[in-house]
Amino acid sequence: MKSAEDFLISLKQRSISSLAESALASKPVDIPTELLIAVTRGLLVFPVIGHSKYAATKAAIETATSDLAQIGYWIRYHHGDPLNWHAATGASVGDGVAALEICGDQGRMALCQACQDDWDWIDTLRSQASDNTRYLFFHWPADLSMRRSAKEIGPGLILHGEGSSVPIPPSRSSSGILHVYLSPSAAAIADAPEWLITVAFQGAEAIACCSPMESLCDWGNSSAA
Repeated sequence: MKSAEDFLISLKQRSISSLAESALASKPVDIPTELLIAVTRGLLVFPVIGHSKYAATKAAIETATSDLAQIGYWIRYHHGDPLNWHAATGASVGDGVAALEICGDQGRMALCQACQDDWDWIDTLRSQASDNTRYLFFHWPADLSMRRSAKEIGPGLILHGEGSSVPIPPSRSSSGILHVYLSPSAAAIADAPEWLITVAFQGAEAIACCSPMESLCDWGNSSAA
């Protein structure tokens, strides 16, 4: 199995264009439906070998793409390796994409407090990484700066912005749990709601002033796309 360092080198130095005439590049490959869902919604994706260290994943973000030929090449070239997939976040991704990571009951409660009665965003593209982790994808306003990397904006809430990435289906967690999209899996990416923008810039103070909710958010049913 390739090391994380070898894997990163292969991402940066080997491209489908340089191997267009090779037998490897011409082999048919099935691209997982989950990746097709991601790229057709404007996400740029890249593979991660197993559960690579943060530094290796960070460095690989620059290789993120929506090009199906390149994605297919990665799948062929790394056949047999334990591949997971990440989606890059930042202003240069599509129309600008941010991902809100919801961690455990604390994050769900903070989310419900922050959004109050605004549920217009609920049908945005969402994924489930485990029983305790969810990701919500949003288009970030072009006229607003996007915070760099991953920033905790409240209890159990992490906003992934410029230069960050999040795991997406069909990845598996370190415990072997399969990442899935939450129904409806065909959802588009919604614009970032006002409450999220407010919390992004004001942090936990904006959540603290909200009245607590009696129940946690209804996450709906998960689906394997």
